[in-house]
Amino acid sequence: MILQSIQLLRAIAAIMVVVFHANSLVAEKIPSHKFSNTGAAGVDLFFVISGFVMVYSCRNLFAQRGAFSGFLLKRAIRILPTYYLFTTLTLCILIFLPHLYENMELRIHRVIASYALILTEDSLNIPGTIVGVGWTLAFEAWFYLNFAWILCFSRRWMLPLLLMVFLIGTASHWWLPSIPAFWIVASNPLVFEFLFGCVIALAFQQNIVISPAISVLCIVVGSIALAVAGQYAWVVYFLDTDRIWAFGIPSALIVAGTTNLEQHCSKFRIPFPVLLLGDSSYSLYLSHTYVQHAIVIWITPGVAPLGIIPLVLCTVMVSLSVLVAIVCYQCFEKPVTAMLKCKFSRSLSPTETRPQQISQRI
Repeated sequence: MILQSIQLLRAIAAIMVVVFHANSLVAEKIPSHKFSNTGAAGVDLFFVISGFVMVYSCRNLFAQRGAFSGFLLKRAIRILPTYYLFTTLTLCILIFLPHLYENMELRIHRVIASYALILTEDSLNIPGTIVGVGWTLAFEAWFYLNFAWILCFSRRWMLPLLLMVFLIGTASHWWLPSIPAFWIVASNPLVFEFLFGCVIALAFQQNIVISPAISVLCIVVGSIALAVAGQYAWVVYFLDTDRIWAFGIPSALIVAGTTNLEQHCSKFRIPFPVLLLGDSSYSLYLSHTYVQHAIVIWITPGVAPLGIIPLVLCTVMVSLSVLVAIVCYQCFEKPVTAMLKCKFSRSLSPTETRPQQISQRI
């Protein structure tokens, strides 16, 4: 039953990021176009959701034989194929159409690091991967690696061990003279957003359910907090250490409120288009910047003399991004993931292969 609310939140998070990037690109072409940074919080919402889902879907894996390898294999099958598709696409663009990337040079070590989900600095000393949104997957990978070895212990040790690892990592942010790009995933407080999701899932599994009124209040307060934080640009840099306060905690309130509210609504149903968007959210997240940049480069110059309205341009960007994502999901992500799961089914833990619908979709 929890699947419906998680799919809804995934769809919302993906659209938030897509709208944010569309507005950013339009503002570059039309300086008078004003927008808030609230859409960037879709990333933080994804992180909280990820923490929730890992605990919820792996509740039977703790202290089980083969949990470590089975978990990492399933995460790799879910994450890497589509990511590698767009990493390879970026590599091809860098080779054959380098002028499309003003601030990125073809550096072999950076390409290799990107395939390994390791952050490196570009020509402007900005940490990331050659795929623009790939930095978030590096954070996901760090969380998965730690969650995997913690699965070797009893579930009661999960929160203390995760908290210990995250505290040690973030403490290094203060005592190291400079943070190498690859260590940012461990030292940035953003990692605690995964922990927020873990705590919410543990409370949920222990039948600690808040009332409908408080659930709605959490959603409303979280949404208002995100809107205010984005409007006043409290988060300017994408790795801002204050991001956890501006976006992380409100996102956790929204996840807690939405997942709990579903338990009080026996007729809670999400329309099929929203479920499809939730399924396609990973493809949408990885593909949308390519679609939007293509529109800006090849379409916008031709219609600019007509006095195109910023809102119309943003709507076109978002709509085409969603369409391409659904095609990518149906034609690549879904069949490739299914094929790999079938091929490596013997290597997956028996417990992991039980029908946990939410873990198959996240």
